[in-house]
Amino acid sequence: MSETTTSIAVFGLQCFWGSEVKFGLQKGVISTSVGYTGGSTPQPTYRQLGDHTEVVKVVFNDKLITYQELLDIFWSAHDPTYLFKQQYQSAIYTSDSVQHQLATELLSAKQSQSSKPIVTKIFQLKQYYLAEDYHQKYFLRKHPEIINELGLTDGQLVDSPVASRLNSYCAGFGSRQQFLDDIGQQLSNNKLLINETNQQTIIKLINDGPNLGEC
Repeated sequence: MSETTTSIAVFGLQCFWGSEVKFGLQKGVISTSVGYTGGSTPQPTYRQLGDHTEVVKVVFNDKLITYQELLDIFWSAHDPTYLFKQQYQSAIYTSDSVQHQLATELLSAKQSQSSKPIVTKIFQLKQYYLAEDYHQKYFLRKHPEIINELGLTDGQLVDSPVASRLNSYCAGFGSRQQFLDDIGQQLSNNKLLINETNQQTIIKLINDGPNLGEC
């Protein structure tokens, strides 16, 4: 049996609440979190961000999803030609030379296909600062009854594959059938069950479609 290989990817693509939900439902994604990186300000916070950028960190099984596939999601999930302030800039933070080379090659390919200048920057990932609890799984947190039913702590909301998937569903991503399949598998075999009322709440959010108006 092949050994599971866990890797990380870090991306800045504007508001990190909306960025996180683009990755949470992807096969092979283990967990997602939001935080700050790229600047020199020590111990940044949302109110004292300094020169950092809002980012999403994706922990993934690279036997099930590749870094290139995550990059493809990054490119398709925002407009890389739109110049935002540094807090929301389009940026890729690579953790090794392989990621850096692939990111550079894809940036060059994207630029050759675009009639506008692409403003995306590529940096070496240095320090990743986890954002405050209230930013983690922002859309799932709108439904405390679901969090309470599952007994998820603040720490588990950061690391749990279940929380990552539910956060994306609560933002209106995915499909009803995909969610029901998750329920059938007890959300990735974590033996966590959701009652009928909470299931219907999530299904309605999915049926309503993506809602990132607060981002």
